[in-house]
Amino acid sequence: RFCRYKPFFSTTFLDKNRKSILSHFIKRFEKIIDCCDAYDDCTLELIEIFINHYKSTHDPMNTEKWQLEYAKVCEEIEKIQSPHGHEYLTRAINMLDDTKHYELINNLMLKRDRSQQAMHDSFKMQEIAIDTKEIDEQINNVRNQIINNLQKLNSIQQFIYLLKEFNPVKEETIKKQLEERKKHGLLADLFPKVVFGDDKTIIYDESKASKFEKQEYDYAEQYHMHNPITYSLILQPYLFNSVIDDELTLLITEIVQHNVFVPQERIQKVFEDIMNIFNKKIRLGLFDLITQFEKGCRYYLKEIKNIYPVVKHGSKYEEINLNDILVKKKHTNKFRDALSEVIEEDLVLSLEYLLCRPLSSNIRNKYVHDGCGNYDQFTIDEAIASFLLIKAYCLGYDSKINKKTP
Repeated sequence: RFCRYKPFFSTTFLDKNRKSILSHFIKRFEKIIDCCDAYDDCTLELIEIFINHYKSTHDPMNTEKWQLEYAKVCEEIEKIQSPHGHEYLTRAINMLDDTKHYELINNLMLKRDRSQQAMHDSFKMQEIAIDTKEIDEQINNVRNQIINNLQKLNSIQQFIYLLKEFNPVKEETIKKQLEERKKHGLLADLFPKVVFGDDKTIIYDESKASKFEKQEYDYAEQYHMHNPITYSLILQPYLFNSVIDDELTLLITEIVQHNVFVPQERIQKVFEDIMNIFNKKIRLGLFDLITQFEKGCRYYLKEIKNIYPVVKHGSKYEEINLNDILVKKKHTNKFRDALSEVIEEDLVLSLEYLLCRPLSSNIRNKYVHDGCGNYDQFTIDEAIASFLLIKAYCLGYDSKINKKTP
């Protein structure tokens, strides 16, 4: 029975004493693992000490031996904790990262994904009925007032009204709401949050997340709450009550012909995409408009801001995409900073989360990797993203720029 606790006593001893003594007792400590009949985190910690020792003494054979043992122990612990032990398989994969055991790493990755999928399937959905009658009445009253206002206006006035009322969520508002949440607390905050992707694998685990990742989750959650209300109150009334006529068409033509984000050869495409959105072909318009906006941002950076639109990956320079442009880094992002000179920061942040953040809508990346599906359908977030991009193009209007439609 004592063997089970030997890894704990060994790591405690080594923590309290100089680890230089390890070279004299390494073989004795190794025997502790050999006779251990139960594995835990202390076992892994002790093996890590062996690995670091052999790396420091430039002993690749013993280093690799204990890396493999580490992976084996991780697999054993995962079996015991299944379906909640997937994290140990990730640790095994990371430990083997600098080895040439590619097949083993491949098998561990497959096993990790299946472990996460098993965890997903072990959950049961619990629905809780909430009385929303009062808030529904309030929303309908505001909607009806907006519809009444829109019906009194012509096409240009309606569009100006939309630009005035339809605004991105302010980061200051998000921060205040998160602070209020911390003060009052929620039952859900007592438990670590886990987010699964479309393939049922984990894309966020609060218990393992960095401060940066936790902020992304908190912001994404706020956008998920705000967007349906914004759509219901403002965007949906406009979509189904707006007038699309020659005057509006001429205004959109004027905007794209005098725009820092629209190169000469892209004018017709951007115009068509925006008009598709106005005509409620949201997904069709957005699918291409994201591409046009990405190209337009590169054009703006290179031709107007004199910033060459490339990033270095390894030894190669590659053309930037919207992820490189929009996503706020831990340090500075010169592409985003240049964009924020034209587009207000709150709008840039909203586009970042709608288009590029994995824990939010991630529309741009889903389109690139999975396609966009049925053009006759669209989600609330796709509608929000479409009109925020139109707003971005409006902010990119510059009367000094004069291009003609090809």
